[in-house]
Amino acid sequence: METGLRAAFHAMEQGTAEDWAIIGQSFVEHGKGLADRVLGHLGLLDGDFGGFAVDRLTHSLQTATRAFQAGEDEEYVVCALLHDIGDTLGSYNHADIAAAIVKPFVSEENHWMVTSSTTSGWTGTCGSSSGAIPPSSGRPTSARSTTPRPSTPPARRCPSRPSSPWSAGSSPPPARPSTPG
Repeated sequence: METGLRAAFHAMEQGTAEDWAIIGQSFVEHGKGLADRVLGHLGLLDGDFGGFAVDRLTHSLQTATRAFQAGEDEEYVVCALLHDIGDTLGSYNHADIAAAIVKPFVSEENHWMVTSSTTSGWTGTCGSSSGAIPPSSGRPTSARSTTPRPSTPPARRCPSRPSSPWSAGSSPPPARPSTPG
């Protein structure tokens, strides 16, 4: 909970330099807890199966683990981890929410991947001509989305690995251990 000084104005045009200094300092302090808030929100995916065999948290951890095991850099692994974080707030546009969260911190190519995560898979155009997750993967595409998605990702290297972390024949990492409680 926030304590301390607060700006005194009630309409933006009434703000003084002192008010804005208070707001600026509060913003900096609030920003220090962003990682903890994001991880806390990621925890909301625990137990949310949505009809799938594993819950969304396990899916997110598996996706990040596969990216890590494939030798992807830290930024890519974090994007893989957070790609479904918006499911609890934006069931019909979860990729937009995840993309908004990571945008200030990631490259254009990784941002594109998160923005397009409902249809692109985690290798962009690598391994397939369309970049789409193969229909046989069991991972649905977003038929409900009305948000236009970029059709072409930024240039990206194509490492040697399956075209999608959900592709047939790839074995998932072990399920995360159950937590007591």
